[in-house]
Amino acid sequence: MGSRGRDRRRAPSSADTGNDNADAASGAARMVRSDNGPSAVSGVNRPRLFKMLGLLGLLLVVLVLVRVEMRRRARLKQDLEQGLQLAIAGQYAEAMPLLDRYLETYPDDPEPLLYRGQIAREQGDAAAARRFWHRVPDEASQMGGTARYLEGTLLMENGQGRDAMAMLSRSVELNPAYLQPHERLLEIYVAQMRRADVRRELEAIRQLRPWSLEELVLSVTVSQRIIGVDEGISRMEQFVAADPDDTMSAMALARYYLDADRLACLLYT
Repeated sequence: MGSRGRDRRRAPSSADTGNDNADAASGAARMVRSDNGPSAVSGVNRPRLFKMLGLLGLLLVVLVLVRVEMRRRARLKQDLEQGLQLAIAGQYAEAMPLLDRYLETYPDDPEPLLYRGQIAREQGDAAAARRFWHRVPDEASQMGGTARYLEGTLLMENGQGRDAMAMLSRSVELNPAYLQPHERLLEIYVAQMRRADVRRELEAIRQLRPWSLEELVLSVTVSQRIIGVDEGISRMEQFVAADPDDTMSAMALARYYLDADRLACLLYT
């Protein structure tokens, strides 16, 4: 019994010590994983989670903005359609705010600009009419041609012959098949006794439609004075008064004065 008691009280061997150390290290490692594992994982995932949430929020904002913009554009399109219908029907007071609201967003859209200018003209505001028409870009060839033609007719009414010819000529350049500017240019050239230009416009008109009886007669008598002296004087005086630098109109006026034996008037031409 004495020897067995001594065996039980013997010191731990190196193998036992190694096993104990290994168990302690393993337990410590488990403790480290248990203590640090969750915080390390959450430390990696939180920024990624926040980033994903931020992207989702941004996407939602973009989708809302797109939807709002689509609704706004749909309302503006309705404004345009209704405004054009009202303008065509002559209901100008109702058409104006609808067209104006549309033009605040689309200021270069040629069709509402043409109608808005026409409304201004019908209301007696020639300056506003020309401002609307002048905003129609030349790049919209047919509507640009229409806008330049309308500007030209407005300038003719104001007696601004040279500027009117410039606008009418530009209208023809943009849309050669547009009949009306050819007809107005012919009217000016006849009054100014510009025979070569009269022939050219007559030919352009014949390519677009048959001549009227008056134009047929004009084609035969183009080498003669076409309109009455008094009418020619009245028109040319109007042109020269509005634009003293209009040389062609001044020369035509001088010729009318000569035909009317109003030589004294030549001193003031």
